[in-house]
Amino acid sequence: MKFYFLIIYLLYTVVFPLGCCLANEFYPALRFRKHPVLWIVGGGLFSWGFTNAAIWGPITLNGYIPRGPEVVFALYFGWCYLFVSSLPVLVVYFCIKILYHLVRCKE
Repeated sequence: MKFYFLIIYLLYTVVFPLGCCLANEFYPALRFRKHPVLWIVGGGLFSWGFTNAAIWGPITLNGYIPRGPEVVFALYFGWCYLFVSSLPVLVVYFCIKILYHLVRCKE
């Protein structure tokens, strides 16, 4: 069970935010500046669905008994978990992008 939550944590905090950063970088049609509502709503829906799947999956498969607040917070605030957990990756990405543009403008 601990391995399951470790995999979900790594997917949630590293893989998905890096995937969003790479999609923003390499697919110009999906840039955040062009479609901010798509990114925000899509990220919120993915976060809500993924958080609820992470909580309800072990309940239905293994008989895992969660604490009451876990289920309530997953149902009502699952949409914002992804935004909070991916902040470090996004901050580093945007800092690197800003530094790259500053260095490129000086040349």
